[in-house]
Amino acid sequence: MVHLIKPTKITIPSELTSLLPQNYDFNLQKSITTIKKYSFKKIALQLPDGLLKYTNILKKIFMLYVDEVIVLGDVVYGACCIDDISVYDLGYEFLIHYGHSCLVSVKEMKVRTLYVFVDIRFDYQHMRDVFIKHFKNKSVALTSTVQFLSAVQYLKREVQTYNDKNEGKIDLIVPQINPLSPGEVLGCTSPKFSSENVFFIGDGRFHLESVMLSNPEKIFYKYCPSIKKLFIEEYDHKKVILQRKEAISKFKLAKKIGLIISTLGRQTNHLLLKNVKNELIKKGYQVYKIKIHEIKNEILDKFTFLDAFVQLNCTRLSIDWGICFNKPILNPYELFNDSFNNYEMDFYSLEGNAKWKNFNNQF
Repeated sequence: MVHLIKPTKITIPSELTSLLPQNYDFNLQKSITTIKKYSFKKIALQLPDGLLKYTNILKKIFMLYVDEVIVLGDVVYGACCIDDISVYDLGYEFLIHYGHSCLVSVKEMKVRTLYVFVDIRFDYQHMRDVFIKHFKNKSVALTSTVQFLSAVQYLKREVQTYNDKNEGKIDLIVPQINPLSPGEVLGCTSPKFSSENVFFIGDGRFHLESVMLSNPEKIFYKYCPSIKKLFIEEYDHKKVILQRKEAISKFKLAKKIGLIISTLGRQTNHLLLKNVKNELIKKGYQVYKIKIHEIKNEILDKFTFLDAFVQLNCTRLSIDWGICFNKPILNPYELFNDSFNNYEMDFYSLEGNAKWKNFNNQF
């Protein structure tokens, strides 16, 4: 008979852990266990802006087990910004990336990497009561960001229990687009579905707007866990599509194109770069490749000889802020689909093949 030995729980000083929000799971046990297992001495932390305020506490905790802790200071918009390359170049051994999904496989990393989703707990019962009150006899798709996936599963179970005990059923689905978890959406990747209503758990709009772009005819509700309120959210889909079509029309008049390659983490995929470059050449444009960390007007305006740009940094950058730039700036989807009425928010999807995607883009 084989006896499994339960790992010893690591005791972390409460005077430090008490300084972190108690409803946030920073997965300290797994992080420290990994550090001890591989005897790491130099580690790096990477966090989105909303979590940076906790870096001092996290650093103090990890310094109990390692010799050096560095915090990566570049902006982090998503898991696409994961910067294992800089960690490797700086001579550090282990990267802990907080707040995002495992979009880039740890097998591809130049250093050992741990993704910490930072699961956020809140008053699930209040969310459940609000949901039941508003969605009796309705069809609803349940979505969220990675931080609230536990809440998604809780609400799914509660609705199943409610349906078993009541006549007024709720037609609930938890849509999924691979490789994301059920219910999870990104700013650039979200599923399509048939439900009439969308219930999104989260405090911001960026991820929800991805669902809105994928499903423009739905009714959208956002439940904000931090303030326990439900909002109806709207998106001017027609206005955005019109603005992007105008940018595409101006782009077609261009001759010299700047192909922007992101140096922010792992945003640029080499196969996507090849696809976009070949498409531009095929359409008769002169192509100039430019490596940029973050796209700003004051940088692009210096390239006075260029007429327009295609950027590989972020799909949403063109959609949301394209109108703010002095010259047309398209994303790969817009380059390959110059006449469209709806966006395919499938940039990191493993479903289907397309030249404008980060995955499944080899032709």
